[in-house]
Amino acid sequence: MVGKKRIAYLDLAKLWAIFLVCTGHAFTMLSVGDQSVICRMLYTFHMALFMLISGYFSHHSLTMSFVPFIRKKALQLLVPTVTYVSLNLLATWLTTGSCPVGFIRNEAIGGMWFMRTLFACYLFVWLVLRLPGALWLKIIGSIVFALLFPHGYYLQFNYMLIFFWLGYALKGHDGWLQAHAEGALLVSLIVFLFVPWHGPAALSYEVLFYDPLQLPVQFIGGLAGSILSITLMKLICRVLSNRCKEMLANVGCYTLAIYGLQGVLLQNVVEKIWSIDEDVCPMDIQQYIVAPIIGVLTVLVCYGVAKLAEKNKLTALVLLGKKLA
Repeated sequence: MVGKKRIAYLDLAKLWAIFLVCTGHAFTMLSVGDQSVICRMLYTFHMALFMLISGYFSHHSLTMSFVPFIRKKALQLLVPTVTYVSLNLLATWLTTGSCPVGFIRNEAIGGMWFMRTLFACYLFVWLVLRLPGALWLKIIGSIVFALLFPHGYYLQFNYMLIFFWLGYALKGHDGWLQAHAEGALLVSLIVFLFVPWHGPAALSYEVLFYDPLQLPVQFIGGLAGSILSITLMKLICRVLSNRCKEMLANVGCYTLAIYGLQGVLLQNVVEKIWSIDEDVCPMDIQQYIVAPIIGVLTVLVCYGVAKLAEKNKLTALVLLGKKLA
């Protein structure tokens, strides 16, 4: 444990996930492109992993009454979303000299999409939990409802909801997974190696009804990658020193802030002024060495900025969604 309430291996799993996010975004500036093996592999599961862990830690918030619940989640998720979207527009204008209408529209609709989707999952699940009936029936019924209405599109709500519920259900029933971490890691690794690697498709009616294998295949890939990551972090925690584990887990506590900051600094500054082509660096070096290095550096820089922002009441509020005493 880190502190009294943190679970070290899950904080490490969040750190692993945000590293994968930053590494994936680094491919935009590399000539190897986002169809490289590494990029396709990590996009198969990294956001599903984020959502599953979020669902795991959702129980306390979901027991709150409506007004305190909405106030807490709006502060934690929506306030930083507005801030980062605004900073994305400003950064784009400063680095390129213009801010196209199409970019403004995309940011307004889907900017910081994961934070919007996480808020939507919290709200939807809060409402569903207050319906009568068995929990398992409410979970299945709400997933079916969300798959049919609304569509996924930018926010991938209907797909991410599945992993939020999985994380919610895992809480209190994860003893078996912890006791059999080695076996779960091996099985999930084998499954993950045999699923197609690519980012999840938006689950529109066209996909659901005309490509019925898309959902189960991408779900299996997302689940296998998530379980593989969690069990791997569990095993790594066994060999790390307490100091090293605590240090890494602390970085994992700032994943939402790092997610927002990397969107501004990496995606809307660095990627727009810097690129690496094959003449400068071979493609294999790009995807296996350069992209991960950029991922690590981005996480460290954004973590440093988040820690600085935490020292001031205003920046802690608008960037981290924290209300300091």
